[in-house]
Amino acid sequence: MKVASDNHKNCLLYNEFAYNASKGGELVLKALNANEKLAFGMLKKTDDGDKYLNDIDILTKVIILEDYFSTNITIPDAFPMEDYDDLTWLSELITNGKSKQKWTGYTFTFDLAKLKKETILNTEDIPYAMVFTLPLMVKIFDFNKELVVRRTINDLRIKDLERLKQKVEVLDEDDSIKVKIVPNPDGADLNDCIDELLKDVG
Repeated sequence: MKVASDNHKNCLLYNEFAYNASKGGELVLKALNANEKLAFGMLKKTDDGDKYLNDIDILTKVIILEDYFSTNITIPDAFPMEDYDDLTWLSELITNGKSKQKWTGYTFTFDLAKLKKETILNTEDIPYAMVFTLPLMVKIFDFNKELVVRRTINDLRIKDLERLKQKVEVLDEDDSIKVKIVPNPDGADLNDCIDELLKDVG
């Protein structure tokens, strides 16, 4: 589906009409200024209505981005699934103010001159929460935008904490250490990653 950016809303209206028409029912053509029926007929139900749903989904999300960022986006004939996932994620951020998703883990590198060894050695093996801000360069189709997102993880654990402590004990203050966080296996209902759109910076 390749659609010129200035035709997205018209294309969405067409696809929504075609989908609804496939369900069958009556069709009435009215003159709005006179509230007068010009034509009337019955639509035959068809089995091909679902083919419009994918285009409706993509067009709806693209229009959300175009309206929010005051830009035009060209939808290519084919695109990778990652673009669709990013499109869904960003449209949710704009519409709902946040987007919730599953995550598998993050690895951070800390300088022990700034993060004291005692901080890690005294860390307990319990669930933690983390909030951090990160700049992201988002690329969806021909849309490119640098954004700032606040990411919240409410239920995490530090992976292999005891082994990490053993490494820290033998490192010098000017060394660095990698720390991996993972979802808490005992809190499956709480360990979603929640993103909030703070601003766009480019």
